[in-house]
Amino acid sequence: MTPLRQRMIQDLQLKGYSESTQQLYVSAVRQLCDHFDKPPGRITEEDLRDYFLHGKNVRKWKRSTSTVALCGIKFFYENTIKRPWPTLLFIRPGHEKKLPVVLSRDEVRQLLSNIELLREQWKTHRNKVWIFPSAGNRGTNMPDAAKPLSNSSVQAAFRSALRKVPVSTKKRRCIL
Repeated sequence: MTPLRQRMIQDLQLKGYSESTQQLYVSAVRQLCDHFDKPPGRITEEDLRDYFLHGKNVRKWKRSTSTVALCGIKFFYENTIKRPWPTLLFIRPGHEKKLPVVLSRDEVRQLLSNIELLREQWKTHRNKVWIFPSAGNRGTNMPDAAKPLSNSSVQAAFRSALRKVPVSTKKRRCIL
């Protein structure tokens, strides 16, 4: 292990970074050096620009990959060898655009048929304002004082129903 790599690991330890983060950051610097086939002390600011443009435009890095590379390299240059570079201040990974999860009609029917907590509440309440009033407001004759069921309660009912519906694991993670 080179003295510079050892120094970076020690700096990461002193700052309280986890073992896995230490490995990711050290790996990010190693990949930078491998890309240019030269030690980190000989890498220029222009090299850094080229490296991140290459990652974005050629290698098509995901946001997480770009963020780890940026954070690891920035940590190394700013903390370990004390060389602040303006380029590292304006590099920002782009936001990933994800499509929303779309359930099939059957999945929606199954999900809604398993929402027992909300169905029972809807059948038994007497609130004139809210379809799903909070528990303390069911049956009240004072609609101004009534409040709807909290978001977390509705989410919990959907999570419970979702566990009973055969929706793929990938979709399930996105919905919650």
